Amino acid sequence: MHGRTRAQGYGGEADWEVIDAVARAVKVPVIGNGDITCGADLVKRKTQTAVSGVMIGRAAMQNPWIFREAKHFLKTGKVLPELLVEERWELVLRHCKLAVESRRNGDERQTLTAMRSRLMAYCKGFPGAKELRQKLCQVSSISQVEDLAAFSMGKVGVYEFQ
Repeated sequence: MHGRTRAQGYGGEADWEVIDAVARAVKVPVIGNGDITCGADLVKRKTQTAVSGVMIGRAAMQNPWIFREAKHFLKTGKVLPELLVEERWELVLRHCKLAVESRRNGDERQTLTAMRSRLMAYCKGFPGAKELRQKLCQVSSISQVEDLAAFSMGKVGVYEFQ
């Protein structure tokens, strides 16, 4: 169950009191969803409500490593150190390569065009993120993403599309 009304869309806060009330009122398992951004949120909702499970949604769109972080928190009660920019770029590049290989969106150019919004979300918190997002909204090849990654990590001096 998602704790927002249709009118709220993606805005406002999820109403976990309503989710809890539904979970207590029905005999089927209820999975709660809304505003889960880290392992601590997950534990809080599991322990303070009657839900059978918790689903991570939108937070994973810009932070796909949230699952690793949440799993670690569930196991240890500790927050993992933030991933290095280099590790984050590894995941971004892997995602790009797997997406192109799948050919689900067509050729490389079509795939990278389809991935632009995802790539821009991934770079939240990167050094020079604003400029980086402006460049990511123009990429059409893996080599361009690789060049941006190198530029972002300070491994090349000047970045320009050919």
